[in-house]
Formats: sequence, structure tokens, C-alpha cells
Amino acid sequence: MIAHLEEEKESLIASMKAAGTPDKIRPVAERALDRVLLKSSDELPDGRQKAAAGAMIGVLKASLPLCDTVGEVRVWRRDEGARGKSRGGIFACAGALCLLVPLLAACLPSGTFPELHPAVSVICSVCAAVLFFLAGREKGHVLPGRSAGGTEMTECVPDAERIYGVLRASILTADQNLKAIASEEAWAARNSAEETDSVLSPQEVQLYSDLLEALYSGDAEYAFGRLEEIRYYLHGRQVEVVDCSGENAKYFDRMPSSVSGTLRPALVSGGKLLKKGLASA
Repeated sequence: MIAHLEEEKESLIASMKAAGTPDKIRPVAERALDRVLLKSSDELPDGRQKAAAGAMIGVLKASLPLCDTVGEVRVWRRDEGARGKSRGGIFACAGALCLLVPLLAACLPSGTFPELHPAVSVICSVCAAVLFFLAGREKGHVLPGRSAGGTEMTECVPDAERIYGVLRASILTADQNLKAIASEEAWAARNSAEETDSVLSPQEVQLYSDLLEALYSGDAEYAFGRLEEIRYYLHGRQVEVVDCSGENAKYFDRMPSSVSGTLRPALVSGGKLLKKGLASA
């Protein structure tokens, strides 16, 4: 799958950068992972590997809140304090001009607009006082090192390259898991083929080997003990060795004899007769 992710690298990083915000980056990454899974599924055999690939991609998609990985924080500030200082300076300058007007009027030649001199002086003085008051008020609103009435906006810009790096590391892990599954399946298939090609099962090989060992030993007691293993072997195969008795007489053929007993046990599996026994009566 890593090869298909590498094919998506350039377009995926560009799309994530264009998206800009984590909530918009997530669907971009999900679509890229869907494409990787689709291309990989065509190459994987049906069965365990394909199911595992789908499950691992599903887990990775569920973990995509990693898009909140932040590479840069941008702070935008609109400072209202500068405007307050500017307005305070304007008021102070206007007040100073108002104070200059009476002085200029006093410098005019005697007899020029004599009726206006007192009124202009009073009005300008009052205006100057008001303007100086406003200038001081505007300046008082601004504290050292802090904006007055300013607004601040923070923008977190996700790191597209880092997000891709996390996705790549996850896909590499998924590929390693798929290789392990493929190895297990190959090993199981090889063992299954070996067992299928064998004429005898491992249990049968062991049983017959023990019986032949007993035969070649020449020890009758040892050979008889080995023959007892047949009963346990058949029990492991869900086959019961049944001796002749009143409730299971139907499993036996009879032959006349002065001594009654089981000559050959019957073989029964799950209540079904496999081989009739032989009993004397």
C-alpha cells in the first residue's frame, strides 16, 4: 500500500495545504486513503489479507483527528489603542490652536474688530479647555504595553508534511502486518499440502510404527501392551471399541462355542455401526 500512498504524495500535500483548516483536511485525507485501499485491494488475494487491509485502513481513517497537528500559529491583532493615541494628539493640537487665536487677535492693530476681541478670547479659551480635556481622556484609555479595545484572532495552520509523515508511517506498519499474514497463510498452505499428499496421518504413522516395533521385538508381552494402544487411537478418532453384552448384542455375529465371550469387538461411531463384532455363545 505504501507505493500507492507515495503516488498520492504531491497531490495529497497540495490538497491539504489548500484546505487550510483541520476540519477540511480530514475528508481530503479520507479520500486519499480510500483510493489507496481500492488500488491495493486489486492486488491482494481474497480472504484474510484483503479483510485485514480494509480493517487497518478503517482504523487509520478513524484516527484522522491527527489533522489537528499544528505547524504554525498566526496571531492577527487589530489595535484600537493607536487610534486612541492619534485622536488624543489631534485634540491636543486643536486645543493649542484655539489658544493661539486670542494671542493673534491681541497682536492685531488697535481698533481692528474691537467688539470681537473679548468674545473670541472667551470662546477660544473654552474650546481649548474642552479639547485638552478630550485629549487627556483619549490618552488615559491606553495603558502601557496594551491595546485599548483591540481585537485579536489566532489562526492555526496545520502542517501538511507532518500529517503525511504520520499517514506514511501508519501505512508502512499496515504493510508489515499484511506481509506477516501472507507468511502465515503460505506456511499453513504448505503444511496443509504436505498433510494432503501424505498417505497416512501423523497419528497413524506413530501407531503403525509402534506396532511394528512390538512385532520385531519378539517379546509377546511387549507386543500385547502395544496392541492396547489401538483402543486409545480409535477413541481419539471418535470410534469406540465395544465388547459383547446384553444391550449391544445387535452389533455382533454369533458362533456356537462351549465358552461365551467376545472374539472380535465391534466398532461403533456416534451410535452407527462401522464393523460388526464376533462373539461366541
